[in-house]
Amino acid sequence: FRDLVYTMPPYGTSDADLRRIGAAIRAVVAAGEGVVTALPDLDGVTLVTGTDTDVGKTVATAVLAAVLRHRSRDVAVCKPAQTGLASGEPGDVAVVGRLSGLAPARLHEFVRLPEPLAPTTAGRRAGVRLPSIAEHAARIVALASEYPAVLVEGAGGVLVGLDAAGRGLLALADALADAGVRPRFVVVARAGLGTLNHTALTAGAIHRCSSRRNSAPGAVSGARMNDCNVRSTISMMSSMA
Repeated sequence: FRDLVYTMPPYGTSDADLRRIGAAIRAVVAAGEGVVTALPDLDGVTLVTGTDTDVGKTVATAVLAAVLRHRSRDVAVCKPAQTGLASGEPGDVAVVGRLSGLAPARLHEFVRLPEPLAPTTAGRRAGVRLPSIAEHAARIVALASEYPAVLVEGAGGVLVGLDAAGRGLLALADALADAGVRPRFVVVARAGLGTLNHTALTAGAIHRCSSRRNSAPGAVSGARMNDCNVRSTISMMSSMA
């Protein structure tokens, strides 16, 4: 994923927005343009994280899923912890399925929590037992044994806790590596003022993770701000990646 940077257009979450962005994703993938041809082999487990919340992780995950479908690769998508939604509401994996065309059987949400907080906090406040990192890893390893490609969308940033102990994607990456499944990371960053620092901090944390040392993450420019020099920012992110 070295030097791979792609910027997505602004988008919302209304029905009309989802229809528009889904059609755009499918059209770009079908035409084999830009990021589609630049993407390397996506087999194995890919952990999609972000420099912040609401930066575009779900749409980035949908793009990767659509690319894999276009390449005739069987892919599953999972979300270890979904917060901020009541039971029955469509979560992030449902949005990924809608945008990419993946069937519901390939979409997996491990735990859902009602408050829009970090999973560790939301689970404690709701009195819900969260799966341990080892349990999350075991389920992802099981998916990886069934599907050539597995996309895992995290919650918020790379340091956000997924279990009761506050361990997040870095601990999950180590647990997967210990199980013989070495994951790659994709970092989704906001294309706005301050993003270079946030991207560098996130990439640095990933590099220090024992299972990912000396391996550069991919960088995706997600939610775009209107008052920044996007091309300059993307150029700097590319050199950092």
